[in-house]
Amino acid sequence: MKIRKTSCIALLVLTASFTTAESTALNRINNNSSAAVAQAPVEEELSPVPICDRNGKWGYADRSGKVIVPCKYDYVEPFNEGIALLNSGNTRFIIDKQGKQIAVKGQYDWIYTISEGMLPVSKNGKYGFIDTKGREVIPCKYEEPGYMELGEEFYYSVTFSEGLAAVVLNGKFGFIDKTGKTVIPFRYKYAGSFYNGF
Repeated sequence: MKIRKTSCIALLVLTASFTTAESTALNRINNNSSAAVAQAPVEEELSPVPICDRNGKWGYADRSGKVIVPCKYDYVEPFNEGIALLNSGNTRFIIDKQGKQIAVKGQYDWIYTISEGMLPVSKNGKYGFIDTKGREVIPCKYEEPGYMELGEEFYYSVTFSEGLAAVVLNGKFGFIDKTGKTVIPFRYKYAGSFYNGF
């Protein structure tokens, strides 16, 4: 699984539509602190927004301008499904909307973006899933999904869509449900995510 690293500057140019009240709160953060607001897309109306200080460290503030998570992280993601992922060096953390860290029950090389309540994780080149409480639901036994060429390189992501995830076992794609049960057998060279039943 490949992840594109995004710099502080790149995230700062992301835009989103905010209400007048939200814009006022964001301006208050800019005017009253050393933090700049990253106007990145935020899924939920009351979710904290990413902020970045002048040293390039990231944190979060709520819509009133109150800092929820201090700017001490190297990278943060917008909130999605009630949680957010953030990095300090090579260590990955999960937090809730109150800024409370969610303990992950296990050691993983990386934690990926949530989809349908499940977070893909990797360990020693294998992939599995944890839930929003940090509990391992599906063990790390699936292989690197790799990529295929469709005019350009297209990297697969291991995520759930419509209750199923396309994963690789013994070099073949198949689909599992959120319990890890095989729903569609592992016999395909390539497979994508379901969308609207297809």
